[in-house]
Amino acid sequence: MDEQHRAERRQGRTTQVWRRFLHEVAQACGVEVAQAERAAIYSLEVLESRLLKAESDDLNAQLPTGLVELLPLPPERPERLHRADFLQRIAELLEVDDHEAERLCRGVYEVISRRVSEGELEDVLREMPAELRTLWPAQLVAEVARHEGQDRFRAERERGEHLPS
Repeated sequence: MDEQHRAERRQGRTTQVWRRFLHEVAQACGVEVAQAERAAIYSLEVLESRLLKAESDDLNAQLPTGLVELLPLPPERPERLHRADFLQRIAELLEVDDHEAERLCRGVYEVISRRVSEGELEDVLREMPAELRTLWPAQLVAEVARHEGQDRFRAERERGEHLPS
């Protein structure tokens, strides 16, 4: 098999994965594929503006290449967006109201939560304040909170803060 043929096959697989992802987002959000594409791009663009660059790179490594190619480069330093600002930015990009932006964002993050490893999702959510975590599936958020509690307990125990009295 020559290099051109391999490249064509690779591109075909990339396109298939991207299309399947878009159809999942369209179904989760109850919108047409074109709107699902915009929702996916802008929900991730704003999310990645809130993440450390290294974390954004790790997340992108697990997302469909077709999506990653459409995303702008994340900023070198994360922006400190609160929930209202986060959703307002998505709403402005999608040209919808904040309520619709939240609904679409939740649909996109639901699909991402099924396609990205649990460890990577946990890393992403650990960078999010609680008010932004609520945009992700509740079960995932609860699992991250449980792990954080276990981590705090271990750290306190290592410092001797949980010794029997």
